[in-house]
Amino acid sequence: MDIEIEDCDSVSEDEPVSELKTRKRKTTGRLKDASKRIRNQTLTTGDPCNCKRFKCFEVISAEERDVIIKELNLLPSFDAQNSHLSGLISIHEVLRRRPRLDQVEASGNDSSYSYKVRVKREGKVTEIPVCHKGFISIHGITNRRTISLKYALATTGQAPIDGRGKHSNRPHKIKIETFNKVCDHIRSFKSRKAHYSLHDSSKIYLDEDLNVKKMYDLYIQDNQQFKVSYEKYREIFNNNFNIGFGYPRSDTCSQCDEYKAKLKQIELEFSQPGVSDETLQKLTQEKNELQVVNNVHLRKAEKFYDMKRQARKISRKDRELMCITMDFQKNLPLPNLSTNDVYYRRQLSFYMFNIHELPSRKSFFFTYDETIAKKGSNDVASMLYYYLTNLMQPGIRHLKIFCDSCGGQNKNYCVLKFAYTVVHHLNLLDSVNIIYPVRGHSYLECDKNMALINCKSPCEIPEDWRDEIRKARSKPEPFVVIDCPQDMFLSWNEHLKPYFSTNCPFFTRPIRVFQVSREKPGMFLHKDSFSGGFTESKIFGRKQGKQLKKKLEARNVAPAYNGQMQPQPMYGRPLPVSEGKKEDLNHLKKFCGPAGKLFIEKVTSYSVEESDPSESENENE
Repeated sequence: MDIEIEDCDSVSEDEPVSELKTRKRKTTGRLKDASKRIRNQTLTTGDPCNCKRFKCFEVISAEERDVIIKELNLLPSFDAQNSHLSGLISIHEVLRRRPRLDQVEASGNDSSYSYKVRVKREGKVTEIPVCHKGFISIHGITNRRTISLKYALATTGQAPIDGRGKHSNRPHKIKIETFNKVCDHIRSFKSRKAHYSLHDSSKIYLDEDLNVKKMYDLYIQDNQQFKVSYEKYREIFNNNFNIGFGYPRSDTCSQCDEYKAKLKQIELEFSQPGVSDETLQKLTQEKNELQVVNNVHLRKAEKFYDMKRQARKISRKDRELMCITMDFQKNLPLPNLSTNDVYYRRQLSFYMFNIHELPSRKSFFFTYDETIAKKGSNDVASMLYYYLTNLMQPGIRHLKIFCDSCGGQNKNYCVLKFAYTVVHHLNLLDSVNIIYPVRGHSYLECDKNMALINCKSPCEIPEDWRDEIRKARSKPEPFVVIDCPQDMFLSWNEHLKPYFSTNCPFFTRPIRVFQVSREKPGMFLHKDSFSGGFTESKIFGRKQGKQLKKKLEARNVAPAYNGQMQPQPMYGRPLPVSEGKKEDLNHLKKFCGPAGKLFIEKVTSYSVEESDPSESENENE
């Protein structure tokens, strides 16, 4: 199983599985460690001492006792508490002895002790003497602990150091040879780095089919002489390595790939023998220029993620602001079978559109198969409209959308017109911002959600996939799955044509931030970078506006948007599948159960003649 480590972009045979060197979040720890921390911070005041000499609980008020116990609990460790308590104990010589036995047999105390507590009164710290029982009760400690404190003070003059768990008598400690065997076994697995990590990180990813239990079973098979328990193997895995499961996305940035290829070429020319000084200088200059350009590119990519993180923080406090990410997920096959025939046959596609709320982490999956609708701009606008009117929490007036720059789905004139309509015509929101990332650096929460779904689960009908999505996540709450009916998808592009110019008044491809605001009617606001001011573009050009007005007057149609008018349904009938796919589905039908067979018979019964001609409108702009 000695396989070289593989990067997302290239294969590297020299790079081992890296040990923990990053800011990996610390785990809570085992139960005994957590219990120890809880015990150190849950001291409580005991019963009154009822002493007549000092009258401890009468001299020290209840509020002062609460402050004493609170400050003691806030100390960071057991040793810090011992140091504090030791400073409140004083050692004195024994002034008078009263032996009840003979002087030879009597074993008197070597020292006597006095106790005190510190309270703050009138802005000054005052020391108040207390009895032994009162000292124990006020600080919520045991008599055994005071004995340890007094013994350490009498013998060393210092507070005792906690020695629990620091001894060398560990008969079950694994040998160094066994520890090295476990580490070598973990390093032997094939791994990749994440392309979307913009900073240097040693975190790597193993295959999604692996887990710690499977790795442990493989270790036991190959290392019978160096056995360890599963708990010990898991402890070494968590504490000494920075490893995750599930390969990160493989679609990398073309500009980053080009930079790496050029850099490798320069390094190769550097290593050639007999290179002149002039050539070395030229190569060095070219390498520096490449690095500058690549650093600028990565900073732009990081700016998108900074904006998303900042928006998440603000939206958790501002109840009128909602920030979401949205994206289509990987097409899932129907039926999803384990037989070898599926590798040679076409299957039906099951679509998923995910809207993820950043402040609450609530996630909605709009699901449908390819006979219901497509994946164009009208479909995106329709599902977004359903979210705004049925799923988004009430009181939201501002919406920020983070999505990729796919021109056929998110970044097109239809979606921009829909955003303007939502603000100025339907009055659902006061502003809409759409932020697009740098190409190749668009890893969103939607991609993380998709990674939780078991795409290898056997599913024969759409409801099987919906069940898989529902059980894919339990915390903070399961995914909300929407079974999209065909009448949900509306023809927004055709519906909005009379109220906007024929062509978009600006080029959409370079846009990074798009905004529609109630304060700017008749305007699209956009900018080509994540910083700087917005450029204003009218929804009608002067020439286009006059021509449009004449056309509307000729047709006796008011140029103002009619909010009572609803878009027409996008699809009138189920969408047919191709004849070749019908043949393949009918072939796979024999491997399905009764529900799967009925579903395949249903979708293969749709003919091209029965399909609605309006479906051709849903083309990407």
